[in-house]
Amino acid sequence: MVIHSRTTLILAAVALIGCADSAPTPVAAIDSLGLAENILFLRPEQQIPRYRHMDQASPFRVFGRGATAFPLPKSGSPLPAIRYQIGSRALGIDSFLVRNRVTGLLILKDGKILDERYRMGNDASTKWISFSVGKSFVSTLVGAAVQDGSIKSIEDPLTKYLPALTGSGYEGVTIRQALQMASGVKYNEDYRDRGADIAKVTQCLADRIPGCVLNVMKGLPRAGPAGTIFNYNTGETHLVGLVVQAATGKTLSDYLSEKIWKPFGMESDGYWLLESDGGQEFAGGSVNATLRDYGRFGQFILGGGTAAGKQVLPAGWIAEASHPRAGSPANGYGKLYPDFPLGYGYFWWSYPKGPAALPNHDGAFEGEGIFGQILYLNPAERMVVVIWSAWPEPDAGPRWAESRAFLAGVVEAARGVKP
Repeated sequence: MVIHSRTTLILAAVALIGCADSAPTPVAAIDSLGLAENILFLRPEQQIPRYRHMDQASPFRVFGRGATAFPLPKSGSPLPAIRYQIGSRALGIDSFLVRNRVTGLLILKDGKILDERYRMGNDASTKWISFSVGKSFVSTLVGAAVQDGSIKSIEDPLTKYLPALTGSGYEGVTIRQALQMASGVKYNEDYRDRGADIAKVTQCLADRIPGCVLNVMKGLPRAGPAGTIFNYNTGETHLVGLVVQAATGKTLSDYLSEKIWKPFGMESDGYWLLESDGGQEFAGGSVNATLRDYGRFGQFILGGGTAAGKQVLPAGWIAEASHPRAGSPANGYGKLYPDFPLGYGYFWWSYPKGPAALPNHDGAFEGEGIFGQILYLNPAERMVVVIWSAWPEPDAGPRWAESRAFLAGVVEAARGVKP
């Protein structure tokens, strides 16, 4: 059951053998990785090896690790049993892992590891595809560019940095409106529709044509005034990534490494999938990293956006980016999509605050990706949770509901951990 069209479907056509930065894939590995298959329609036995070897399916660019790793010590106190409810059934952590084909789980509180698990062949060195969790990385790089003055204001129009959009449906759209998925541009991201705009963007990646995604987005008409309509649009995320690149004069990988990955102290290099061979990063959700480094990125956000003693993000940026503003069309919790009571900030999904808060989720927010990728942050509880999965379907309402229930159980159990 597709509950909304926020899927990072642009990667659907990354089905090409070989990579610009690596040796050709051995013939015996081709079928096991499903390199000849659309990534949305892999057989279950192909999903997992493909997700952990995206560097063999697409061109990519590395972003470098730090000289010294930010420590993630193990907690000296055990995590009490996790319990959560699905209908009349009371379930625990092992049930969640099996039911949802979870391949990696990391639970942090106060920067300490309460639980860390790898399944289905993954281990601490595995670099897993983020899908749309990568959008939250792009949002964060916008904040870094504002802080260092490369982007003067997110009220600037996209055309200030991307003059190629002049005369298109995106003329007059601000960076803020694009971050909110509120451009007012007509766009269809239904992966079931082979004539959808997402399919055109997908074909760009399959053909590895430089600048093709930008050309597709330039041709889209308007559906309504900018800032009044929420419409999930992965191609729009790519435009924001191009703004960061144009403003800073650096690739997204280099900028991520310079501002966050190296100074914060990530333990391993990561890599970002590219639109074309040697081209620009596809900003719709193509980040690949280890489980602990996703956790460290969460700690960077939870800690206010500082790295190596320097303020990387503007004061107040995280609070602003993580939850929708009062006037945002994405502020209608429970109204954006059926059975999905979250709002949308700047490429972050947010839980409601205060009286409307879901149990144990007051003020939490998360990056989400198809097939069950989650980077969950709960500032009030000082917690970060990373979940990798290989759901058999990209976007299923019952699985998202179960994930919310499980995370609520994680938060409840962590309250029993002694400092």
